[in-house]
Amino acid sequence: MRGSYVVKRAFSLVLIAVMLVASAVPAFASSKRGSGSYVVTTVDKGDRLNVHATASIDGRVIGHLKKGTVVVYKSYKNGWWKVAYYGGSGYVDRKYLTSVTDLPGAKYKAVTKVPVYAKASKSSKYLTTLKTDMKVSITGKSNSWVRIKRGSYVGWVVGKYLRRVS
Repeated sequence: MRGSYVVKRAFSLVLIAVMLVASAVPAFASSKRGSGSYVVTTVDKGDRLNVHATASIDGRVIGHLKKGTVVVYKSYKNGWWKVAYYGGSGYVDRKYLTSVTDLPGAKYKAVTKVPVYAKASKSSKYLTTLKTDMKVSITGKSNSWVRIKRGSYVGWVVGKYLRRVS
């Protein structure tokens, strides 16, 4: 009787350990993944972040992003993030990006005319259009959408149409 108790107890401990390890693996893996809008922050002033055609440092450079450019996370491959930005999409090193909601008080401007909606969806109520270079603050995000504030006015826009100005 004592032997079966010990076996059951050992089995229970092994099962708990396996469950703990299994629950930690998705959390670790998901830290490589993103969602929503990010801003290029850690390149030196005047420098640009290279955008590659493939998920590799050896991939052809197809564009450059200035500090302050807002990008939208699309996917993850081999340690690289595929992002969309105003004017295109490609792969960048994630270490040069910061979530827009991690920059409290930062100001952004529209890089083109941008429609503003009541919710984070083009099927929600249209509110107005931001004019090019109009400044806003970001107060939240939902996937590729960011919640903006201008004075007492609040609405949602697609994040890739904004650029950080301060």
